[in-house]
Amino acid sequence: MWGLQSHQKIIARMALHQLPALPAITQTEALTGTIEMWLTEKGFSLIVLIIAITLTSILGVGVVSFMSAKHKTLVPQTQTCQAYAIAHAGIEFAIRYAYDNKDDNDFPDAHFPKTVSLGGGSFTITYDLTNNLVRSVGVYETASRTIELTNFRSYANIP
Repeated sequence: MWGLQSHQKIIARMALHQLPALPAITQTEALTGTIEMWLTEKGFSLIVLIIAITLTSILGVGVVSFMSAKHKTLVPQTQTCQAYAIAHAGIEFAIRYAYDNKDDNDFPDAHFPKTVSLGGGSFTITYDLTNNLVRSVGVYETASRTIELTNFRSYANIP
């Protein structure tokens, strides 16, 4: 590398061999010369290219791994949303079912629990007489969601 010390060594050798002296240079000039030498070196472009490719590869791997992780969390969320929608449909079904069968003397004891398949999943409806609530458990693939409706008799117009 060319720097101020290298320049001084050359001047000392030239004095020994009695060659004409080089003009003295400042540290800034030595640094500028060193930078110019790096910019004109053939290998420097290759080093910059390798660094640029490495940084781009690291960035690409980061983006791909982030997207992969995002996709893995999206599937269970979708299944959970489906299970919730099925459980909600179970509540709606229970209200309508109770309204249609309200004249039955043994309603709701003889009619619940009830399981119905719907949209690739199923819901199970149970009725809690002491708390007057209906519970719907929606299941879709590996996910399940539960919805409870209190004061069930008033929703279904059951006396």
